[in-house]
Amino acid sequence: MADPLETFLSITNRFHNLNVFTLLPLARHDYMVLFTIRCLQKKYSGGLTVSAVAKEMHVVQPAVSRTLRSLEELGLIRRDVSREDRRNTYVTLTQKGQLTIEEADRVLEQFHQGIRAQFAPEEMKQLILLMERLYESAEIQLETMKKGAETNG
Repeated sequence: MADPLETFLSITNRFHNLNVFTLLPLARHDYMVLFTIRCLQKKYSGGLTVSAVAKEMHVVQPAVSRTLRSLEELGLIRRDVSREDRRNTYVTLTQKGQLTIEEADRVLEQFHQGIRAQFAPEEMKQLILLMERLYESAEIQLETMKKGAETNG
């Protein structure tokens, strides 16, 4: 019988290698940045800063800035330097950016519908519950081990 840990890691790796993002009209990281901008624009009506995007994504600001520069060149976002504080740059989706993220969302929804169609509703419900439980357990274990490392280190 196969080692359960080995099987779990193998399946996890296979999911990672699946790379659904190859179906999208833009690269994975570009999609993630646009998705984050769209979500945060709903939250911050007064303007969305580059630092807020970086913070939400848990990524360093220079990495986000590089992606934003690329997205701006593609006409997907607009960056505006604040008149009050030139250290702040505000980011907004352009109409082209909004249409691009909506197209990506449609592709992802089609992908997920195809998966859900292969499961009975009760199976999908059970799978989601187990995945939530797995995530919560992993989160707790990670925190426990971090605390142990701090105590021992």
